[in-house]
Amino acid sequence: MARLPAEAMPAYGEWAEAARRIIRVSPDDVPQLPPAVRKSLHARGCRIPQPDFFFDRIANVISGNFAGNPAPDHAVLCSVDGVSHIQVVWGGPNGCEAEFEAWDDSYALQAVEPERTGYSRLIEAIDVPHPRETPDQPSEPIRVPEGAQGIEDVFIEKASTRHFCVQGQWREQPGMD
Repeated sequence: MARLPAEAMPAYGEWAEAARRIIRVSPDDVPQLPPAVRKSLHARGCRIPQPDFFFDRIANVISGNFAGNPAPDHAVLCSVDGVSHIQVVWGGPNGCEAEFEAWDDSYALQAVEPERTGYSRLIEAIDVPHPRETPDQPSEPIRVPEGAQGIEDVFIEKASTRHFCVQGQWREQPGMD
C-alpha cells in the first residue's frame, strides 16, 4: 500500500475529531443477534464501532464456533468509553476469557484518503490456523478442537492477529498480511 506524504497526514486535532466521529451502533441495531446476546452486550455497555470504509452492512459482529461447542458463539468488537475489546458471548462451556484485546479506538485510525481519516479495525470469523514460520521466528502449530473457528482481529490494509481458543487459553498467530 502506498504511504501518504507527511503533509497529507492529519494534524493531532483532526485525529481526535476523527475518533469522536467513529460510528458505533447499538446491539439492538443487529437483528441477527439473539435477544439474550443483545441483553448481555447492553449490560456491558457495548457499542459496536464500524469501519469507515469498504462496508455496506454492519460489521464487527460475528458468529461461529470458537470453542468447539455445538451451540454458536457470538463475538463483537465492543467499544466502551473509547476503548474497544473483543467480547465473546459463549454458546456453551469453554475456558477462554470472554473479553480480550482492548485497544483505544484512536489506535485504529488511519488516513484512508489524503483528506480523510477513518476507523479501520475489523473482526472476522476464520476457520483453520495456518502454519506460519519465518526464519527468525519458527512457530508451533496451533491445534484447535474439531470444527472450531478463530477470530481474526484486522487493522484493515495493515496487519492482523488470529486468535484461537485452545484448552482454555487464547492462542495468537500472525494473520495473512
